[in-house]
Amino acid sequence: MSRPLVITFATPSASKQVLLAPYVPLPALLVSQSLLEAWAHVLDGWQDGARHDTVLGIAATQMQLAWLAARYREMATARPDDSIAPARLDRVKRAVLATMPAERPQQTKTPMPYRGAAILLVVGVLAMVAGLWLLDLQSRATVATTASSRQR
Repeated sequence: MSRPLVITFATPSASKQVLLAPYVPLPALLVSQSLLEAWAHVLDGWQDGARHDTVLGIAATQMQLAWLAARYREMATARPDDSIAPARLDRVKRAVLATMPAERPQQTKTPMPYRGAAILLVVGVLAMVAGLWLLDLQSRATVATTASSRQR
């Protein structure tokens, strides 16, 4: 059930309690109803291995293995003499490892679609700049020789 979330603020003069909103535990918000019902079914028949397998399958299909591991961890803490919860927690861990990819996928280099055109454009601009620079040098040399011949 939901309960109100109360936060206490301590001020120099007094402490105040503020009621924020009805509080629902976060795991209950993120988990589907079918998984919650399957977990309740497991709790009703804790010794039945088929019920544990069913809840594991539901958690795996809904990608809620972390939630299920947390429930088994809570049960292992609450019942330290029980051997079922640690064994099932190990099965959940193996299921998590089984769902993980074995290797990091190889990243293929995607070719740049306009790489050739970009290189051609850069080479063209550089050639044009070099040509204009040479033309400027040649025109300055021509002006200098013309001016020196007029002074004679």
